[in-house]
Amino acid sequence: MQFSAVFTRAALAKVFLASYAVSALSISPQMPLYNTDSEDESSSLVGLLLLHKSLVEIPSISRAEHNVAKWLASYLEGEGFTVESQVVSTDPPRENIFAYIGSERHTRTLITSHIDTVPPYWPYERRGDEIWGRGTVDAKGAVAAQIKAVEALRDSKSISEGDVGMMFVVGEEVNGAGMLKVNELGLSWETVIFGEPTELKLASGHKGILKFRIDAHGKGGHSGYPEVGRNANDMLIPALAELANIDWPRSERFGNTTYNIGRMEGGVADNVIAADAYALVSVRVADGDPEVLERAISDALLAVAPDLKITMAPGGYGPVPINHDVEGFESMVVNYGTDILHLDGGHKRYLYGPGSILLAHSDHEHLKISDLEEAVEGYKKLFPRPSPAIALQNPSLPPSQLSQTPAAEAWNNCKSQYLADLSAHYEKENQEPSDGGVVTGLGGLEREQGSLDALRDVEWASVKRVGESGIFKGLSKESLREKGRAATAGNPQDGNDVAVVVREGFPEFVTWIGQIGGQWGIVSVNWSRMWVRGVLDVALEERWVPSQIDLCNLTTNDINPLTGMILGWRLDRVCYDLLETTINTDDHQLSAKRTHLLTTADKLLAQHKMMFYCFDIGVSSPEPLTIYIGDSPTDLSPLLHADIGIIMNSPSSTPGALGTLIDKCGYRVLPVSEYKELYCKGEDEKVAILLSVNNFTEIIDSGMLQDEGWDPTAAKKAWKKAESES
Repeated sequence: MQFSAVFTRAALAKVFLASYAVSALSISPQMPLYNTDSEDESSSLVGLLLLHKSLVEIPSISRAEHNVAKWLASYLEGEGFTVESQVVSTDPPRENIFAYIGSERHTRTLITSHIDTVPPYWPYERRGDEIWGRGTVDAKGAVAAQIKAVEALRDSKSISEGDVGMMFVVGEEVNGAGMLKVNELGLSWETVIFGEPTELKLASGHKGILKFRIDAHGKGGHSGYPEVGRNANDMLIPALAELANIDWPRSERFGNTTYNIGRMEGGVADNVIAADAYALVSVRVADGDPEVLERAISDALLAVAPDLKITMAPGGYGPVPINHDVEGFESMVVNYGTDILHLDGGHKRYLYGPGSILLAHSDHEHLKISDLEEAVEGYKKLFPRPSPAIALQNPSLPPSQLSQTPAAEAWNNCKSQYLADLSAHYEKENQEPSDGGVVTGLGGLEREQGSLDALRDVEWASVKRVGESGIFKGLSKESLREKGRAATAGNPQDGNDVAVVVREGFPEFVTWIGQIGGQWGIVSVNWSRMWVRGVLDVALEERWVPSQIDLCNLTTNDINPLTGMILGWRLDRVCYDLLETTINTDDHQLSAKRTHLLTTADKLLAQHKMMFYCFDIGVSSPEPLTIYIGDSPTDLSPLLHADIGIIMNSPSSTPGALGTLIDKCGYRVLPVSEYKELYCKGEDEKVAILLSVNNFTEIIDSGMLQDEGWDPTAAKKAWKKAESES
């Protein structure tokens, strides 16, 4: 949960805290489903290490994977899985291995990695707490961890027939032949989890790749008489040098496009004019259309050596965005290619695994045992969870069967349509013509906020679709509140993991606000007022009175339990009697009075509405000092409009996203300990317009709110005046 605050040091001091929480009822970040505590760590670790060792000890250089595939099929059959071998080629013999539980090969989730390695092979070796050998990292560590994660979930009855399939493919290191062959099975999945070395982080994307060959054909002859021939090396070398002069594209997310001259060969002897020469080049693409880049490369090289032959390898592609919306994981961008684009379908895709790519393909490839063990737990967390609403409607069903209910199918359809609408929105936005303006300064920030506001229609359509699906119909408010409690407290015996992490110091922060005579409230862009109440029941315990929640000024959307429709709040009203709803059970429409759906674009409106409600106590009332705390790019507007905007550094899937946005527009973010520099220029001449913290304790400890000699309101007014005059 993240929070934003409003504060004043006047005699009638009021502190107001506005917040949004990522609810388990939202179509947004996916939450971990399973309890991953191991009951017998020693035996499970032994089994994991033995499996990993067996895989690594069998050489499986690309195009020679048959032996490891046969062994793996036998192992999986011995563990009780149904196993299919899919022939990729007969000469040499190569096959993919597909395994699943029971007889249902159509599963909702696929977990996959590759069993081929790069050359040369070198054997398995234990060195203390490290495992060395070819493939230990790329990618037999992922294969072993994936299998053990599925075995553990199956044995604990967390998954069952129809939930997950495992696909281990050949040829990933060469041309993706194995994964391309998978498309011929005619199967599809809702979620696919790919295994590659990502340092136990979720990859948020990877660079694209282009490969090409440059051929130079000259005329041979005696090297003592160069005039009688034409040296192919002399043609090739200037072209390779020209690669450094190309204006390679770059992007904020993926960094620089880079190239590598991986192999070159020319001539037959030092005393013979080289008749032929060639080079193999690969390009890691960070931005742009691959076809446009291919033309630019060809034009640049032919300009310096017109007689060269340039052959682009088929299958080049641009940067690949990857889902990374599971709480509890750091994220990273990787520079290598994967099988992700070789698998057809509209599924969600995750990329995760143990080990570092910096060790893969090297003569010192190795993996820490602790990383291998942690990867098993990570893969367990990546399995999708059904909607909590579905769990509430089917309390007797185990997690493995919840995803098979009609409500679960409706939920998945809603999620798929939402993601499709979101993708279409961004595609349209990217195609909008630029007005040529520089995206920096206040104008840049306003432009970014306008882009975020445009998401309103997508969110509105999504929640209407969910309401009409009937997923929430018949759910009592108390059951939703209990679900909020369970999501915060966790109860592994009941299959409930902690899905809400309360930041350090939040209860103490709330107590501190009360001690100075302030008020606080919550803004939630999710759909259940009662769910947020349940979260607060656990998070604050005895520090608040649940029956007096309205004094805390809770502003959220809600659910009509009779119809299952989502109810929106009117943000242009401040009296709660105007917010009461008249439920229309005939047409299942949003109520006449609560018609304003609270979306991410409405946080500023909600903040203003609650400020007015809390502080409008007469003409002599002091103007409050407002503080807003958030961690999402959609918090941009209220962060900038508050007197003090504080970014709560996020441990989830998009760390630094807000800071990156602010930096892009020419400003900077300071740690809260440097609060006196807010709205001042630093040595780099960038104005600091936001502060950042890791938890609520840092805000209290900074002394910022008790510093009588510091006036952030005046500082901000001076900054805005200077900006408007520049």
